[in-house]
Amino acid sequence: MRGRALVPLAICLIPSVGSAAQVLDWFPLQVGSRWIYSNFSKSGDPAKPTVRAWTTIDTVIEHRQIAEGTVVVMGVEQRGMSDGGWLAQRNQSNYLIRGECVYALHEGWDALKLDLTDDYRRQLSSGAAAPDFCFPIETGQRWGNPQDWGWIAEGYVSSDRPGAAALAGSYRIKCTWNQGPLYVWFKRGTGIMAESYSHNGTYEEYGRVLKSFVPPKPN
Repeated sequence: MRGRALVPLAICLIPSVGSAAQVLDWFPLQVGSRWIYSNFSKSGDPAKPTVRAWTTIDTVIEHRQIAEGTVVVMGVEQRGMSDGGWLAQRNQSNYLIRGECVYALHEGWDALKLDLTDDYRRQLSSGAAAPDFCFPIETGQRWGNPQDWGWIAEGYVSSDRPGAAALAGSYRIKCTWNQGPLYVWFKRGTGIMAESYSHNGTYEEYGRVLKSFVPPKPN
């Protein structure tokens, strides 16, 4: 997959002012926020793997209103060539903030209708859709569907841990995916600091590290 500018994405925010304020305090999805990530993937022969590296720039562009809340339109730009795999695409997603939780919408957002798909809306109403984050994050906290995408906040990264300076102040969150663990480091007021994934069956590694974060301009 060659580097390209992607079409705008969207994120949904719930109408509850208190819940939305708490979510935005942890995950700053206000207009103007921008995250720049360095990404890499390794696959194929472990002795001589295929390695790819690319940069992604995620920017909150605007907010829209739908029945479920506020849509936050995202602009995602990719520079360089990714492996085109699911994990490379995972973070080029819309989000839905519902209550105190954030959901990655992926195919649940209809870019033509500018609304949730009927199927995703059914999953959401039945509780089948699993959130990616729930706030506030505390060590030992669990969320999601255990039979599918169970998440647990394993611990807080303190600044005195060896080699942890870059991730200090973040929580390490683990997704218990049956194909291999996915780790996410999340910091309050910044968002996703880093991600790491290794496949259980085949040689496949993926990583993402935040290079810079530009917060929204004050109103």
